[in-house]
Amino acid sequence: PQQRPSLSPCGQSAPRPARRSPLLRRAQRPARAAAGARAASGDHAGAASDVAAERSAALERGDGEEAYSLALLQAKVLSEWPRHSSEAERIYAELTEARPGDFRGWVARAVLARSEGRAGDAARYFLRAKAAAADAGEGAKQAVDAISKGLRG
Repeated sequence: PQQRPSLSPCGQSAPRPARRSPLLRRAQRPARAAAGARAASGDHAGAASDVAAERSAALERGDGEEAYSLALLQAKVLSEWPRHSSEAERIYAELTEARPGDFRGWVARAVLARSEGRAGDAARYFLRAKAAAADAGEGAKQAVDAISKGLRG
């Protein structure tokens, strides 16, 4: 099977491991749930720290795909933490630069821009997300369209 590029510690593309073991995936779920619970309770600093640690561990394991997903989560936590949206934007910018063909970064960046009232940026990022999603399949295209429409309404 063809390997998809993933984000390495230095922000460069690196080959993605073929598969994560089911055991590893199950072990990572509680860490994400814990970070989500901390953020929901208002402990954004703790949540951001937890996710950053998990991201570092994923990079050490050489799991660029998981590190990318955790970077998206880290930016999401930061975007919900008052006065930290610029940090979230910086992470999203790094992610979309490292993987311009991954629609997830563009969607997240568009949602943040929209929430900050930057409609022009949001529209531009959604266009990039739609272009990237076209290569990812019909499900991805539908998801981007639904999120885009949901934010307009």
